[in-house]
Amino acid sequence: MGLAQLVARLEHEADARIASIEERARAELEGIAQQRERASSAAREQDLAVRRAARRTRLEGELAQARSQARDATLSARRAFVDRVLGRAATMLDGAERDETYLSALAGQTAEVMRFVDDRPVSVRCRPALATRLSRAPGTLAAALEPDPQCPVGVILTARDGSVQIDDTLSARLQRLRGQLGPELLAEVER
Repeated sequence: MGLAQLVARLEHEADARIASIEERARAELEGIAQQRERASSAAREQDLAVRRAARRTRLEGELAQARSQARDATLSARRAFVDRVLGRAATMLDGAERDETYLSALAGQTAEVMRFVDDRPVSVRCRPALATRLSRAPGTLAAALEPDPQCPVGVILTARDGSVQIDDTLSARLQRLRGQLGPELLAEVER
C-alpha cells in the first residue's frame, strides 16, 4: 500500500472516528437537553402544585370565613326577629290591665305565687287598678297591697323580711319564656 493510500485510509478512519464522536456528543447533548427539560418540567409542576395548595388553603379559609359570617348574619337576623316580635308583645302587655280574662285570672295567679313565700308576711306591688281588684279577692287579703303606677302589669311579691321576691309581672314572664318562645317563633316562620 502506498503512502497516499495509507494517508487516505488514515484520514477515512479519522473521519469515521470524528463522526462517531460527534454522533455520541449529539446523543449526549440531546440526553442532557431531555433531562434538563424533564427537570424543568418537574420543577414547574412542583411550583404549580405548591401554588395550587396555597390557593386552595386560602380559598378554604375564605370559604370558612364566609360561612361563619353567613351564620352570624343568620343568627343576628333571627335574634332581631325574635326581639321585634317579643318587643311588639311587650308593648301590648299594658292593655292586659283592662282585659277581663286577665283580670279574672289575676287573683288566682297571685294566690298561687303567694304559696312560695311559706306564710311569711308579704307585700304585693302592682298598678292601682290591679290593687283595687286584688283587695277584693280571697287569698290575697293577708298581703299588704302597694299600688305603684310605675309597676309593670302584674304583681311583684316581696316577703317583708326581704328573703324572697317574686316578679310575676307579664313583662317578667315574657322574658322568662323568651328561651322557649324564640325557637318556637322561628320554627313557625321557617316552615
